[in-house]
Amino acid sequence: MSENVDKILEKRRHLKEIYSKVFSSPEGSEVLADLGNRCFVGKPSYNPNLTDSVNRAIFNEGRRAIYLHIVGTMNLDLEGFEKQLKKQEE
Repeated sequence: MSENVDKILEKRRHLKEIYSKVFSSPEGSEVLADLGNRCFVGKPSYNPNLTDSVNRAIFNEGRRAIYLHIVGTMNLDLEGFEKQLKKQEE
């Protein structure tokens, strides 16, 4: 495995660890739940009744992407990620 892949994996492991540590605490869980509510998780980001609905939906999808990034980092399958990186190197 190349040095670059090792660095990427180590950074991902570290981020997974600290994201999980922060958002697994009682306070972090509460913040994550609040972010989920504010970031259109589980509800539509588009409202056809608004005049600027397309622009607002684009903005809201950006908000949702941040929440999904946080949760995705905490749930990252490091073994699968490593396999993807190795395939990219081939």
